[in-house]
Amino acid sequence: SALFLIAVGALYGVTGTLNMADMAQKVALLGPQDAALVRSAALLLLVVFALKAAVVPLYFWLPSAYSAASAPVAALFAIMTKVGVYSIVRVYTLIFGAGGGVAADVATPWLLPIALLTIVFGMVGAVGSRELRTMQGYLLIGSIGIMLAPIALFNAASISAGLFYLVHSTLIMASMFLLSDLIAKQRGARDDLLVSAAQPLQPALLGALFFLGAVAVAGLPPLSGFVGKALILAATGASPAMPWVWSIVLGSGLLALLALSRAGIVMFWDTNPDDAGSGAVLWRAPALGPTAGLLLLVVAITIFAGPLTEFTDAAASQLLMPAEYVRAVLGGGE
Repeated sequence: SALFLIAVGALYGVTGTLNMADMAQKVALLGPQDAALVRSAALLLLVVFALKAAVVPLYFWLPSAYSAASAPVAALFAIMTKVGVYSIVRVYTLIFGAGGGVAADVATPWLLPIALLTIVFGMVGAVGSRELRTMQGYLLIGSIGIMLAPIALFNAASISAGLFYLVHSTLIMASMFLLSDLIAKQRGARDDLLVSAAQPLQPALLGALFFLGAVAVAGLPPLSGFVGKALILAATGASPAMPWVWSIVLGSGLLALLALSRAGIVMFWDTNPDDAGSGAVLWRAPALGPTAGLLLLVVAITIFAGPLTEFTDAAASQLLMPAEYVRAVLGGGE
């Protein structure tokens, strides 16, 4: 919050406004004498948004915080990291985009390396996790990197692909946090530790839901994770960074699959019926409903991927035409 206020205060001091449309116009007209200050403020905002989005190296808070929170809170927080991604998309296309004058494209050299490193750190952390909830936190970090990598190229196709993956990630990670809590509560004293313990009281049902979620998180066909990654690969195919983006995005699927397979084997197959901690109470249907409902929404956006892609295409096109937004807000074109 302090960094955000410092950055906003510096921008206000230079432009005299906090209206985003007005600021976009005034930043574009700044002279070289203001370049250092406005670029510093823009990069300071990037740090703030990156911390909110939990990207490398500012991701350290998320796994522990999300694993310690209650399941509904963690599921709700799955959308909160997307606020940071949204802020990056919004501010660095409208104010500091190609028409940003002395601060034009100030974030572009930083975003793609940060996004790719976030994928790597997130997926490696998931593979090395010892608790199911912590593993889901690292998978969330990896998904943030996957959606931010195409957005960092700042063209219509890549932003659209990133927005599609944002919708997918929000739904599937929220459902996986809820599902992880369901599994943990049915394992007794072992909770979500990835060690041999009593089998959950509903192994067939929870196992099927976990398998469905794992397919979506890893990006395997036919669910929306696969569609989102296919859109990302298609959108970045002509970029000079294509070898890096493709290899890391595809490799992330393999690491996610390894992490989720290990967790599934420990939770549902490598069980110990004599475990002393197996005294869990069967969860009621109301606790299972939201989990299944979110997974059904993942299936729904897979079925309706065409209309959703049309929507993200339109959103991406509008983001890259900031003059239209400025005219709509300030009324200069009416």
